[in-house]
Amino acid sequence: MISDLQKEWIRTSPRYSFVAFGINRERQELYQRIEARVDKMLESGLLEEIQRLIARGYDKNLPAMQGFGYKELIDYLDGKYDWDTAVNLLKRNTRRYAKRQLTWFRNDPRIKWINLSDIDFNTAVQVVHSSLDTISIQ
Repeated sequence: MISDLQKEWIRTSPRYSFVAFGINRERQELYQRIEARVDKMLESGLLEEIQRLIARGYDKNLPAMQGFGYKELIDYLDGKYDWDTAVNLLKRNTRRYAKRQLTWFRNDPRIKWINLSDIDFNTAVQVVHSSLDTISIQ
């Protein structure tokens, strides 16, 4: 299983020194930002992009056409959902994916988490810089 490989990778001595940072926000703020990003993608022409790709002959079942936004809007174009349902599904699916990512990466003890709901961007940059100063380069 992939989780077994991840645990083994974490246990083994790394070849290189590195530091990893995870950037997070409070859940409600994160979800609001995701929804605003989806709205911006739609305003910027995601539906029109999908329509152009289909018109150029790209098959709706291609893996690339199954990504976030594409799948939901293709289902809308096919009449499976109305517009509001498709948009709500896109937002929901994106939120769920973000949650899965956070769950996965939280299990990695090497990641230093920075919560941007608690500090501003400049302070986050200072945290990263100070962390990098403590790493010994071999």
